[in-house]
Amino acid sequence: MLAWQLAIEQRLPRESEPSHWGMRRLAACLVLAGACQRAAPERSSPAPALSNSAALRASAPPVTSVSPRVPAALAPLEKARALVSAWDSALNRHDADALGALYAPKVRFYGRSTSREQLIVAKQKALSATPDYVQALSQLRFVAESDGGVLVDFEKSSGPRNSQKSVRARLRLETNGDSYAIALESDAPSDALADANRSCESLAFEIVSRQPALVRLYREAPADARPGGLTYESRADYVSGTMGFHHDDRFESVFPYEVENGTLVIHGYDGPLPIAGEDQARIRAKCHK
Repeated sequence: MLAWQLAIEQRLPRESEPSHWGMRRLAACLVLAGACQRAAPERSSPAPALSNSAALRASAPPVTSVSPRVPAALAPLEKARALVSAWDSALNRHDADALGALYAPKVRFYGRSTSREQLIVAKQKALSATPDYVQALSQLRFVAESDGGVLVDFEKSSGPRNSQKSVRARLRLETNGDSYAIALESDAPSDALADANRSCESLAFEIVSRQPALVRLYREAPADARPGGLTYESRADYVSGTMGFHHDDRFESVFPYEVENGTLVIHGYDGPLPIAGEDQARIRAKCHK
């Protein structure tokens, strides 16, 4: 049985970013920290905790054994951890073919939408221009989402071997059969740059439109229901609108939302929908006056 712990930081090895209405984002941020071990009988003394580095060595598979198609028997967050490890390894090996197997067909890539094929071409050019490029990931945090996706944020040191820079970065993994694919890659400076030239209204619309509950609903919509939204009121410090479906004779409101005093609230049928802390931080920076 896999042993999971809460809020444990780890460093990846390096080879020598709904059901219809009542969905809830899982609140636990889980990071794999232990190896497989037999469950201890009740009341027995707990096994001594491994240090972070020892736990990682025990749990991390060899780089050569990591596959983007991780067996379905593994726990979901273990599969996510393995994909991130494969991504990190492929970049350090400058292996564009391996990278191509890890991304979704459409990717949000540092503030812009692109296809997997265009992204891999861009990666190949960047790696060719920097033949000694390496990266290292640390302080990883895996957040399971209610639609089955996983948000991963981490500290990334990258660049030429003797001239690396560190930045906070993130990936979003979406379900891909019995595994995952990378649907978003970005970092803090890219997010800030993208937000600098957009309005509070535009940022709120973008964040609401990719909420897992809404994305799942859109995927299950009939052909005559066209996904979209309406904005009711927009000022520098206040925005209200709704997301739903355009029909030929009406608009069907599903998730009304509003931004007030730098806080985004999305109203679901069972109460406000959970919003990632990083998204609230972006709203606060753009919309709070």
